[in-house]
Amino acid sequence: MEYNLEQLVTTGIDLSLSSIDNLQNIIHLLKQPTDESLSLLISQSFQLLFTLQQCAWKLLSQDFESWIDQSNYLQFLDAMTIFNKNLIFNSNDICLETKMTLLLSATVDQIDHIFEQIEQNSDDNHPYINIINVWFCNLSHFMHEYPNCVLPSIFPHMNQYIKTNFIETKQFEIYLTQLRQKNNLSQSLFTAKFLFYLKTSLSFLFCYWGANSPIRSNSFDGNFSSIIDNYIEIIHIHNSTVSSWNKELLGCIAQIIGITIGCLWNNRSNPIFLKKIFPTEEILCNHLEELIRIIAYEPFYTQIRSIRSNDETILIDVIILYIKFTLMIHNSVIWFFRSNLMIQQTLKTVAETSLFDEICLCSYGILGTILTDEQLKQLKISDSMTIFFFNMLEQAWHQPLKKYKHATIPHLLDGKYFQK
Repeated sequence: MEYNLEQLVTTGIDLSLSSIDNLQNIIHLLKQPTDESLSLLISQSFQLLFTLQQCAWKLLSQDFESWIDQSNYLQFLDAMTIFNKNLIFNSNDICLETKMTLLLSATVDQIDHIFEQIEQNSDDNHPYINIINVWFCNLSHFMHEYPNCVLPSIFPHMNQYIKTNFIETKQFEIYLTQLRQKNNLSQSLFTAKFLFYLKTSLSFLFCYWGANSPIRSNSFDGNFSSIIDNYIEIIHIHNSTVSSWNKELLGCIAQIIGITIGCLWNNRSNPIFLKKIFPTEEILCNHLEELIRIIAYEPFYTQIRSIRSNDETILIDVIILYIKFTLMIHNSVIWFFRSNLMIQQTLKTVAETSLFDEICLCSYGILGTILTDEQLKQLKISDSMTIFFFNMLEQAWHQPLKKYKHATIPHLLDGKYFQK
C-alpha cells in the first residue's frame, strides 16, 4: 500500500496523540527517498516536512522520560536522522536556505532544554544522549559541507552554550585526562556523555569555526588550555597503537585534532602561544612524525568515503589539514618533510588513493610545497582530480565570495587549498 505524506501529516501529526500505524507510515516514507526523489519530495511537501522537523525538535526538548521508552518515537527520530543526513550530503539542487530551514527549526528555549537535560542526566549512557549525539552530528556536517551559508543567530547561541557549559568545565578536563591513559582504554570509558563532550561538542565548535558566521572569529577567543595541555600527550601515547583503536577513540582523536587546528590558526601570529605548544623544533617534528604514523595505517584507506561523513574520513582530513597549517605557520620545518621519505610516501599514497577529493587536493598541496620540480612530475594525478579541481574553480567563480567552501580562487591557483 502506498501512502501520501500530505495525507499522513494532515490527518494528525501531534506526536503525543498520533496513532502508531500513522507514525509508522511516516517513518517508512522518510526512509524511502533516493537522491533523485528527495528533491521532488521536498518541492512538493516542504511545509509538511517542516512540520515533521518541528515535531522532532519538540520531542527532543521535552522531558525524555515521557517518551524514551516508546519505540515508535525512537524509530521516528531515527528516520528523521537518516532523512537529514541524506538532505545534507545529497541533492545538490536543493537550495541551502531550504536545507537549513528543515534542519534547524528549533527555538532557543528548546536547544537550551536539550543541553540542560544532558548536563543533569546522571546516567552517562542514557539513550537520550546517544540520540542527541547523532542529531547534532548532522548539524556539524551541514556547517562543514556548506561553510559559505550564512547561519541564523541560533548557531552562535549553541556555539557559546557548548563552549561555556561543556568545553570550559572541570568535567571536560577529567575526560581529556582519561584519554591520556597509556594502557588499552576500556570500552566502558566511552559513555554517551563522554562522547558528547569529546566528540559531538568539539565537532560542532570546529565546524562552526569554519562556517560563515558574523561572529565566527570569537569561536576561539578563549585559550582552550585544557585541550592544548593534553593534545600533544594524547597523540604521543596513542599513535603507536593505532591498530587497536576502537571506533570511539578514533572519533574523539579526530575531533581533538580538529579543535587544536582552530586554536593554532587563531593564534598563528602569537609566538608566545606557539612556543608554549612546541618549545623546540625537535618536539614539533616528532609530533608531525606521530601524526604521519596515524595516517600511514592503511586499513583506514578502505574506510575513507567520497564525502566527509564518517570518522575515518574526518580523521585523515584533519591530520592532512593540520600538516598543511603547520607548514604555513612553521615554514622553517620544510627541511624535515624534504628529508623524510616516509612522510613523502605516505602523503603520496593518501593523495593517490583517497576517495575524498578534498583530502587528495590538500595532500597534493602539501607535496607541491615540499617536493622538487622533478619529484612533482612523477606524481600520478588522476583525471578525476583534475576535473574536481577545475570544478572547484568554476564553483568559486560563481559564488559572491569567490570561494569554494573554504578555498579562495587565489589560494586554489596557488595550491594552498585551505585558507581561513
